Amino acid sequence: MYLTVISIKGGVGKTSIATNIALNNNYTLVTNDVVTDLSRLQTINTHLIDSKLKKIPSRYLKGDRDIVFDMGAMTGLVDPKVMHAIKLADGVIIPTLTDARSISATIETIQFVQQAEIENIFIIVNRVANEKEFLEVAAQLSSYIDECSIYMMKNTTLFKHIARDGSKWYQNIHHEKGNYMLQRTKNLHNEIYEEIIDLTEQIISLKGGI
Repeated sequence: MYLTVISIKGGVGKTSIATNIALNNNYTLVTNDVVTDLSRLQTINTHLIDSKLKKIPSRYLKGDRDIVFDMGAMTGLVDPKVMHAIKLADGVIIPTLTDARSISATIETIQFVQQAEIENIFIIVNRVANEKEFLEVAAQLSSYIDECSIYMMKNTTLFKHIARDGSKWYQNIHHEKGNYMLQRTKNLHNEIYEEIIDLTEQIISLKGGI
């Protein structure tokens, strides 16, 4: 299965979410984002695509490999690898924050993805303060995407810890004293990822039966 995580706006948690999916599900992480610190992700396969390339190299796509594509922000000229990753994807995940600029960028990203005739799109509203805030964002996006495909992630330090301490820390949260809340957050995040993967697998199965 191929999942693509994208947004035309930076700083919405795209790389953090792609990394967590890879860590939790043993996916290969393929990114075009040169600022991603791959050295901290020693327990998963990671590949940084050469910025000069216009397509994702076929060597990354060979074999029965599950991949999450982390595609850097698309402000300005669109990196052609972004559209390639969208067309390859069985499902596309668009992270957003709750501010007006992020929501506007999310709507633009949804429309960009839909140009490639991709219908299996999920929104993750990141760094949410409370459910009321989430519902307000979901209402604004509901004209563009089914509300059942919009997920909430509350504000957390989990992503910051992973960026600082790497994948070994992520795998051993439950052994660390005082990390109960982070373990709980990790479990909640993983439930979202697993639901997205399950729904995507169902759609792949339905398409295969047509």
